Amino acid sequence: IYTGLNPGRHGVLGFMNHEPGTYNDYTVNSSLREGRDLWEVAGSYGKRVVIVNAPLTYPPRPVNGCLVCGFMAPGTERGFTYPPSLSGEIRETIPGYKLGTAPVHLKGKYLEDLLETVRMVGEASAHLMKRVDWDLAFVVFKETDEVQHSFYDRPGSMLKLYREVDRIVGGLLELAGDSASTFVVSDHG
Repeated sequence: IYTGLNPGRHGVLGFMNHEPGTYNDYTVNSSLREGRDLWEVAGSYGKRVVIVNAPLTYPPRPVNGCLVCGFMAPGTERGFTYPPSLSGEIRETIPGYKLGTAPVHLKGKYLEDLLETVRMVGEASAHLMKRVDWDLAFVVFKETDEVQHSFYDRPGSMLKLYREVDRIVGGLLELAGDSASTFVVSDHG
């Protein structure tokens, strides 16, 4: 979705890559992905960007604006933003900010963790959309995927999370204004 390239061209086939001629696997990251991301192309034309919670953006590449890494980043203790100074601002503005949610066996607790992550992503997005004079905002709510995998047998739980994402997206659309072009994209299903 980011590059417009298929996996054979951008080089990422999954969460792990295999080292040829060995039994070793290694975690993929943004330095292994070929091609320019949509926001890198926009930046090359002078457009300012706000990117929040996009998977596989760690380590963050320089952008014309700001980027908060998402899934596959090691955590919020170091280097999860561009510019690097944004890390402290995010942690201060959204105390307890975290990158994703670890599955837990207690379904009620897991759902609350997913909801908390969605709210934090929404808060970070709104904060940056207000602070930066942006031309492109790209926000990912990965938790909609996770809730589907883990709560397929509990439609009420899925709807609770979907409604929260819908509420947050509505607020972000208000911030964007009526003249903004909006795309809602799913990587599958």
